[in-house]
Amino acid sequence: KKYDLLFYLTDGSIFLSSAKKNILHIQSPLKGQPAQSLWGKIKLKSWDLIIYNSKFTKIHSEKNWPIKSEVVYPPVDVDKINPLKKKKYILSVGRFFGYLKDKKHELLIKTFERVKKNKEALGWSLHLVGSASGGDKDYLNELKKIADNLEVNFYPNLGYDELIRLYGESSIYWHASGYGEDDPTKMEHFGISTVEAMAAGCVPVVIGKGGLLEIVDDGKNGFLWNNLHQLEDKSLQLISNQKLMLQMSSASIKKAGNFSKKFFKSNIKRLI
Repeated sequence: KKYDLLFYLTDGSIFLSSAKKNILHIQSPLKGQPAQSLWGKIKLKSWDLIIYNSKFTKIHSEKNWPIKSEVVYPPVDVDKINPLKKKKYILSVGRFFGYLKDKKHELLIKTFERVKKNKEALGWSLHLVGSASGGDKDYLNELKKIADNLEVNFYPNLGYDELIRLYGESSIYWHASGYGEDDPTKMEHFGISTVEAMAAGCVPVVIGKGGLLEIVDDGKNGFLWNNLHQLEDKSLQLISNQKLMLQMSSASIKKAGNFSKKFFKSNIKRLI
């Protein structure tokens, strides 16, 4: 009761709050809570607002959370990320999670193998960055075998400064989370790494699902794809057309600014 404002990040659980004002924050599609029970509805009445991290999350959650809500995109530290001298790098950032394999690394490697068969792709390499625990070691080794004799580099648990440099040097950014999936929880709920790449002028070629649809304007600051043939084709369009690459790189930097800490701070202060 002593608090003027309570801001609560929920995983689907909820409680009856007695603070003067109460805001819930939801970061992924949540079903089954709390509107399906009388007690859940009572607890929900103590909350004034829900903040979602994307329109995608909101659409797939709001039926079960029927109170006033707004979308506030996550703050991305775009001011610290800058383009460097570009190299023939395709970059993808996502955890090497051996249990779920949700970042679809194997599909990216096999697509890269097909891309490399085109003479335009001479000198290009694929760079895979992500956190990895001891339990992911077998998965990493499996991926390295698949990538054998290909120009694929792996960076498990890469430091932030090194990642910033790699963003700056890379020309194309790939993202495939959600490919072949119908469950919204298995898609990218927003896409912070895509925004980080765009801030560095790394042109996104990402799957047209989830929160990525709110980040990339297809054909303007990057490409969206729905199948692996499109991923290959759109990547080769960029590789073979330097003018297009430069135009989209510039546009991607501009779009990334919409997700800066400055905009986030302004939106949160407005709501509070």
